[in-house]
Amino acid sequence: MKQLKIIGTLSIFFFLTGHAQDSLKKEKIFKAVINPSSTHMTGFLATIADSSVFLSNTPAVLQFRFVNTNLEKLNYRKIMEIKLQRKGSVGKGVLIGSLTGMLAGAIIAAVTYKAPAPNYWNHFKYTEGETVFAGALFGAIVGAGTGAIFGAISYRKYLINGNWENLEEMKMDLKYK
Repeated sequence: MKQLKIIGTLSIFFFLTGHAQDSLKKEKIFKAVINPSSTHMTGFLATIADSSVFLSNTPAVLQFRFVNTNLEKLNYRKIMEIKLQRKGSVGKGVLIGSLTGMLAGAIIAAVTYKAPAPNYWNHFKYTEGETVFAGALFGAIVGAGTGAIFGAISYRKYLINGNWENLEEMKMDLKYK
């Protein structure tokens, strides 16, 4: 019976982690920190043109052609580095971490459960279901914390150093990933 529970739980795990192939391109919104030669600027990366990068104060979908004139323009010659983080990466990290931790905690609790021996001092006995629930809850909390940390520190760093070729490499990297 225990083997059936383990196999069922593992099969759910594999179904949760599978990714469907999607032919539609997802809209990308990046938080950007751009370090020109003297100070840094923050905002949302809106457009990457031939020789400039455009920032927006509000979330904007990344585009590769110039559309809006109300954006803050930075010439590539003045840019030293650009740090980009996907919008919502912390939330996605918390979600994925908590689901993975919940599943791992439930599996570990189900596999390691032993019925408590009758004892005079042990009036409250945990059932297997309660133990699995407690393991899943503990795993979800630990996984959510871990996912939040990894989501917060995940960013891409591009060194431009005023070089047009480096800007084009960044543009190609963002366009096709």
